Amino acid sequence: MTKIGGMDIHQLSVNYIREQDRVLVRINTRAGEELRFWMTRRLTRNLRPHLNATAVELDTRSVNAPVTDPGAKEMLSEFKRQETLANADFKTPYAAAPQALPLGPEPLLVTHVQIGKPDKGHVKVGLEERLGEGKEPRGFQMSLSMDLLHGLLHLLDTAVKAADWQLGEPSAVTPAVAEAAPATGGEPGKVLH
Repeated sequence: MTKIGGMDIHQLSVNYIREQDRVLVRINTRAGEELRFWMTRRLTRNLRPHLNATAVELDTRSVNAPVTDPGAKEMLSEFKRQETLANADFKTPYAAAPQALPLGPEPLLVTHVQIGKPDKGHVKVGLEERLGEGKEPRGFQMSLSMDLLHGLLHLLDTAVKAADWQLGEPSAVTPAVAEAAPATGGEPGKVLH
């Protein structure tokens, strides 16, 4: 599995592609690499609450005082998200001329996701494509900072609205629910907190 560190990520692009009825995510690294992956409606619907819960946990850990009330955690996270988005650069066009495609020319079709426990303001996210016997699994792991996670969630929400998938607002799941929930790939325990 290819590892991409959070500090190496330069740009994110998340777009709904009508002909595929999928969301295409592209990540540019500072080294000139581009990682591409598809997210289906089902994967997106199952993953967004887990990413949201991870953002809430990262935001809560970033303050010096303990925050235990779930409503206060959500409000704190929303404040941090708005602050991050106000400082984000959504005007610079995505640089679509990569020097290298470490996963190959075809985007990864994500079938399995692993989300690690947030640690020191970052969370590791592993994305894999497992298409069955005879197909070699592909995947990569990246470390997302709080800012990158909020940016990814914002871009994903924008793509979901463009897709008109009617998924509603992603409500955060609690860590206990996340561990008990069916995995995004259909196997228990693939989404970890």
